[in-house]
Amino acid sequence: MAPTVLQQKEAGEEDVVVVVVGAGIAGLAVALGLHRKGVKCRVLESSPELRASGFAIATWRNALQALDALGVGDKIRKCHLHLQELQVFSSSTGEMSHTTSLNVQGKRGPNEMLCVRRDWLLRALEEELPNGTIRYSSKIVLIGCDGVNSVVAKWLGLPKPSYSGRLATRGLACYPGGHGFDPKFKMFFGHGFRLGVIPCNDTDVYWFFTWSPSEHDDDALAKKKQFVLTKLRSAEIPAEVMEVIERSDAKHVLTAPLRFRPPLSLLLASISKGNVCVAGDALHPMTPDLGQGGCAALEDGVVLARCLGDAILGGGGGGAESERIEAGLREYARIRRWRSAELIGTAYVVGFMQESSNAVISFLRDNWLAGALHLVLHEANHVEQAAVPGRREALPDPKQLDELDGHHGDIPRRRGAGEDAVVIVGAGIAGLAVALGLHRKGVKCTVLESSPELRASGFAIATWRNALQALDAFGVGDKIRKCHLHLQELHVFSSFTGEMAHATSLNEQGKRGPNEMLCVRRDWLLRALEEELPEGTIRYSSKIVEIEEDGDAKILHLADGAILRAKVVIGCDGVNSVVAKWLGLAKPSYSGRLATRGLACYPGGHGFDPKFKMFFGHGFRLGVIPCNDTDVYWFFTWSPSEHVSVIDTLSRMNKKFVLTKLNSAEIPAEVLEIIERSEAKDVLTAPLRFRPPLSLLLASISKGNVCVAGDALHPMTPDLGQGGCAALEDGVVLARCLGDAILGGGGGGAESERIEAGLREYARIRRWRSAELIGTAYAVGFMQESSNAVISFLRDNWLAGALHRSSMQQKEAGEEAVVVVGAGIAGLAVALGLHRKGVKCSVLESSPELRASGFAFATWTNAWQALDNLGVGDKIRKLHLHLQELHVFSSSTGEITRRADLTVQGKRGPNELRCVRRDWLLRALEEELPKGTIRYSSKIVAIEEDGNAKIIHLADGAILRAKVLIGCDGVNSVVAKWLGLTKPSSSGRLATRGLAHYPDGHGLDPRFKMFVGHGFRAGVIPCNKTDAYWFFTWSPSEHESNGVEESAEKMKQFVLTKLRSSKIPTEVLEVVERSNINDVVASPLRFRAPLSLLLASISKGNACVAGDALHPMTPDLGQGGCAALEDGVVLARCLGDALLGGGGAAESERIEASLREYARIRRWRSVELVGTAYVVGIVQQSNNAVISFLRDKWLAGVLAGRLLKMADYDSKSVCIRTKPFASMQQEQADGREIVIAGAGLAGLAVALGLHRKGLRSVVLESSPTLRTSGLAFITWTNAFRALDALGVGDKMRSQHQQIQRLNVMSSATGEIVQEIDLRAQGKRGTHEARCVSRTALLLALEEELPRGTIRYSSKIVSIEEDGNAKILHLSDGSTLRAKVLIGCDGINSVVARWLGFAKPSVDIMGTPYPYGMGNVCVAGDALHPMTPDLGQGGCAALEDGVVLARCLGDAILGGGGGGAESERIEAGLREYARIRRWRSAELIGTAYAVGFMQESSNAVISFLRDNWLAGAL
Repeated sequence: MAPTVLQQKEAGEEDVVVVVVGAGIAGLAVALGLHRKGVKCRVLESSPELRASGFAIATWRNALQALDALGVGDKIRKCHLHLQELQVFSSSTGEMSHTTSLNVQGKRGPNEMLCVRRDWLLRALEEELPNGTIRYSSKIVLIGCDGVNSVVAKWLGLPKPSYSGRLATRGLACYPGGHGFDPKFKMFFGHGFRLGVIPCNDTDVYWFFTWSPSEHDDDALAKKKQFVLTKLRSAEIPAEVMEVIERSDAKHVLTAPLRFRPPLSLLLASISKGNVCVAGDALHPMTPDLGQGGCAALEDGVVLARCLGDAILGGGGGGAESERIEAGLREYARIRRWRSAELIGTAYVVGFMQESSNAVISFLRDNWLAGALHLVLHEANHVEQAAVPGRREALPDPKQLDELDGHHGDIPRRRGAGEDAVVIVGAGIAGLAVALGLHRKGVKCTVLESSPELRASGFAIATWRNALQALDAFGVGDKIRKCHLHLQELHVFSSFTGEMAHATSLNEQGKRGPNEMLCVRRDWLLRALEEELPEGTIRYSSKIVEIEEDGDAKILHLADGAILRAKVVIGCDGVNSVVAKWLGLAKPSYSGRLATRGLACYPGGHGFDPKFKMFFGHGFRLGVIPCNDTDVYWFFTWSPSEHVSVIDTLSRMNKKFVLTKLNSAEIPAEVLEIIERSEAKDVLTAPLRFRPPLSLLLASISKGNVCVAGDALHPMTPDLGQGGCAALEDGVVLARCLGDAILGGGGGGAESERIEAGLREYARIRRWRSAELIGTAYAVGFMQESSNAVISFLRDNWLAGALHRSSMQQKEAGEEAVVVVGAGIAGLAVALGLHRKGVKCSVLESSPELRASGFAFATWTNAWQALDNLGVGDKIRKLHLHLQELHVFSSSTGEITRRADLTVQGKRGPNELRCVRRDWLLRALEEELPKGTIRYSSKIVAIEEDGNAKIIHLADGAILRAKVLIGCDGVNSVVAKWLGLTKPSSSGRLATRGLAHYPDGHGLDPRFKMFVGHGFRAGVIPCNKTDAYWFFTWSPSEHESNGVEESAEKMKQFVLTKLRSSKIPTEVLEVVERSNINDVVASPLRFRAPLSLLLASISKGNACVAGDALHPMTPDLGQGGCAALEDGVVLARCLGDALLGGGGAAESERIEASLREYARIRRWRSVELVGTAYVVGIVQQSNNAVISFLRDKWLAGVLAGRLLKMADYDSKSVCIRTKPFASMQQEQADGREIVIAGAGLAGLAVALGLHRKGLRSVVLESSPTLRTSGLAFITWTNAFRALDALGVGDKMRSQHQQIQRLNVMSSATGEIVQEIDLRAQGKRGTHEARCVSRTALLLALEEELPRGTIRYSSKIVSIEEDGNAKILHLSDGSTLRAKVLIGCDGINSVVARWLGFAKPSVDIMGTPYPYGMGNVCVAGDALHPMTPDLGQGGCAALEDGVVLARCLGDAILGGGGGGAESERIEAGLREYARIRRWRSAELIGTAYAVGFMQESSNAVISFLRDNWLAGAL
């Protein structure tokens, strides 16, 4: 007995994730696809070896694309003939009725067809699988690829395949010496049969014969070759075809009945169930009349490998593996169901037509239908291009399987045939950069290159940091870095003296991170860009001679006579641009200078240091730069005199001229040797031209759907080394602007209008940048080459560094959007919060590295909420102990005066305290930020205003321009001073802090021990198992303050002396004694007076402060760092929303309003913390007998309570988003919760909308899991807009196919009465419709919500009022108290009934609010149950969610002015009701009327509907 899978595992075999049944084409394709995705599988084959049922298969383009994706396409092509023609003959007359090329251009490229031997194909697939994947002589069930008589299909309940009433005989004829046939597919039909002959390769010919047997046909004879020959001799069949059949050996002839699965049964059947599915003939047995059986099996393999592979590898987020696998197989079934039904049905019809001997059908077929039937064959192999890959190269990379997305939504990845969507003129750096940028966006383009191959004008380019950033964006940055040297220094020499005038590091810190420079070979760069483009993107030898307009399109006339029609034209055709000329740009001007460039090759290595050496003076500029270990690039620019203005164009003369000029200057011998070594073919001379900056500022860079980029836009002199770099910048910007426009981003307008607006935006961005580069390069070149004595002296002795900085600064162009000053806790929290919102910022830190002022700080509940919101809470928790208790001791008596549980339940959940190491926290925040966000050694010395911008002057002389300035620069804040905040006051106290290390563990309990009295306050807190933090604060007398602060050793001894004079436990003293001198610091305690903070300007225009720059305070509450984290989250939310475009005002106004809102939220919180901390500190340290008695006997508890109360801050003010459900319960009991009844579409949409606004809610779902009422629903444009607003639109699009057309048919006549394009242009953009799985949508919404938002098995049974709150009684006996109650609990809504809805209606708010219903409303089916005739039930629920989240969110967050929160909530819900009332009424009424009209059998209504009303409906 064969061992089971479990027994195999117990026997020590590796765990197998997937079992595939059947080692046929489908089975091996699935296995190889999963192997490419990195998923291990086992193939069980019942036979003892690979078995080919049949001899060959017609392999069309779709199958070859699938084989390419599996990495075996080229292997198959090499051993089979590429068929050129299909010839269709009538077997009645012997005449050819139709012929067609099999290489004709299809919708997605040229067609391709081979006749592939089955055994060779199976072997090719098997060879790519790991040894042992296939287990022969095995029968088990999981993924069924086990053919027509599939065990798996039977288990799934699929109906048994039906007999078509036809038989097929197939054979293979072998010609060892070669058959000599042309590579043509010959097919004969009529006389009740179909015959085909197809050469496989040079020695094998495959043939097939299908027919419908009559009763008198001998069954035994029918299975023999002689029967076929007998049937054929009665028809007009050529002798060479008969000879193929006669030549076939008996063992190479097989006869089998043709069976198929009826399409309708396939549409209704279960293709997958749980973790079981079928593929290949087990799924779609079909007649062979389309030649698509094996092709479809390969399609199945690729699609199933992608869906199942992604599920097993965990893509897509939540759910257990079993749930993901089930969802993956459902997705596979969805994709393949309609494709399979279409193929089966079409094949059956085609076979019937081809074999019919009916006179009428034969006449039509032979004289008219032959071509139509051929087109059907072609269309069958043209699946939606996402179904199989559009490229030919083999794809061993598993990521490529993601492109095999059969019918996987209508994501715009490739543009269809017809007119070329985007035509780029010129395959230089700019042209290929734009093309690759658009390709990365999913937009197809064509690049026209006048040369017959890629051409590099010049040998190398200086590639600065801006260009490398662009290359990184294109995905080729690392490829370029690997093959070029990273240059370290720039050395500038005077050619008069030979001395170095300036040296600078090329890796120094720039505004956006360290600089970077390579010298990149142009040909290598062009090749790297070309390799990333789809094959066929570049069309060589295609020179534009003329451009015409035709409506919104451009007609391009090429030199070879071809004509193209383009939706967009982008000119990247260099200095002499045809496109630029058409746009009216001025012809580039001659600069009066020439440049000679060359490349020297050292096969054995050049040995030069990675340095850029530049020489200027004597009227020339020379540079030498190593590209890699073997190539050195050099350039020489000069202004020719009249008698040498025309130079012999021979490279040899060019080189000699350069050497002659250099021999008259002080140039090192090794530099001259580089030029001498250059071969003649590697030296070029050209005039330097540029476009005057003023003409560029006034010119049309874009006009309608035409623009220019690269040298066609900004030809410039090479003195900044920015020509190629700027071309790459153009590529990134243009791809983004144009890609977004074509893909429909940005809302309304026809596509042509969006394209025009996108190109205008590109022109706006690049115009000033280009003018600046051109002008600066011209000025720098003039200075560098001048031989004037005064200019030479200034240049060599002073300007060399300035000229270099001009070059370097070009890489830092553009103002900084947001500048944060200070990389402390507040600064990094703000930066990370903005990064989480998708807003880029720069952080300026005066120190050369991260600096922690102090060693650790008490991190209370409010800080943990902020850290969770920033996404680093768990990372920090793992490294620190959770403190359990606070023990407050009297330092006078040594007794515990107060014990407090630090995990006690607060208003918003259990409290939490850890002592966090500052350096670890700063590092954790830094690691989450993009590289280069923090700019070190950048100290602000002055701030100026320039309109809406702030000009920031740094100590190193650099100047920044900021759109927003945020001061997080500590107690001595420059920004706070600029805002006019008062200088922090001295509290009259000092603090000493230290850290003790115990490498073997300290053994201290997780308790916070604090000692108060005797004029000091001391505390010891363990951070983790090896570190303990301590602090000591006191009010020094005159003689105590002298000299103590100057020495850490003196300070430590002073602390020990003070502690030993009190009742302090030995283990506490030992912590202080153990501290290293380097781990002890002392500082005065300062604070900002609360009254001054109330009156001060926390923000002014686009500047504000946070952290200690806002609220310096004494440490007596342990809230300094915690409040800084609160600031960071609140400021990131307010500012992020403003920058991301909320509202209709200008950006500057939105920024100013957001900073005012931040100041409003934080002002009173800061005042409360500062004031409370000051008072608590005075009481705790006091030596006064009365205060000491009160503190020790009574106030200790009050003071401990203040610590917990200050930490229990209103989380909504800090936009917390990830708090677990357990911590919500107390908040609910206090009536501070938003409760949503029902986790359907409306409920989850409302919850996610509120979450996006920074508000938390609880969703009560009566079921134990998510529950879908219905399997799917039509999701129209309005719903996708709502899903986009909720942030899940693209996820849904990627999983569901776009519906192209609506066909309205009469069930009486079967005729189409109306056909509607569902992608037509609407008022607000292109329409969109998909049939979305309800389960998939609910899961997508759930995954975006914080964990614990949904509370399952929670059914509301009754609702009571208690003031402004609602008391909810649940079926499990528990009670909740809600601030807001939203009923999304469906047609039988408890909330709607409580509001007074007697039956479904459009009355939203029920009885007016004086009856106590102000904070309750309904949404979704609880509001507007409707008939499904408009397909708007689910769509309207999503609309409700977005509108309600906006109205309620704005109300709770304080938008809209004054009033108590309850009044704002009530007003918000009234506004929601006003918006949705008429919309709901309109939808319900229209749906009812449409349904009545559509279903009526009344003769008059039916006539009107079919002939007139169909379109209106």
